[in-house]
Amino acid sequence: MKVLIIEDDRTLAKNLKQVLVKAGFAVDTANTRENGLAETEINEYDCIVLDINLPDGSGFDLLDDLRNTGNKTPVIIVTARGQVEDRIKGLNIGADDYLVKPFSFEVIFNFLIILVFLHDFGRVFVFRFQNRGVMNIWRDF
Repeated sequence: MKVLIIEDDRTLAKNLKQVLVKAGFAVDTANTRENGLAETEINEYDCIVLDINLPDGSGFDLLDDLRNTGNKTPVIIVTARGQVEDRIKGLNIGADDYLVKPFSFEVIFNFLIILVFLHDFGRVFVFRFQNRGVMNIWRDF
């Protein structure tokens, strides 16, 4: 499974990459919106882990660009922005999950597995709100 991490916190990106590589994932990283978008244009990914606060723009805008070009790669937003409005905005733009930092690497690892599996099924997305349980949304693609 190939994952792209778009995260400006180089330590977090490095640590997450190490965990995922150890688990058998192929992982690319980008630390800016521009670099992340370029990676999605030249590579195909099974999942994208996306920060919202990037140094050269918003992860929300990047996600919107991906969805507007037909890119349906599952996206997990990871951010310090935990306000309900931000969560709703991210999910409405097309995120498949929204995790608030700090988060457990075990949690994101499991959600990557679930999202990719369900995306391949093409029928179900799971949205998890931190400390609020899981909501399943059924839809056909």
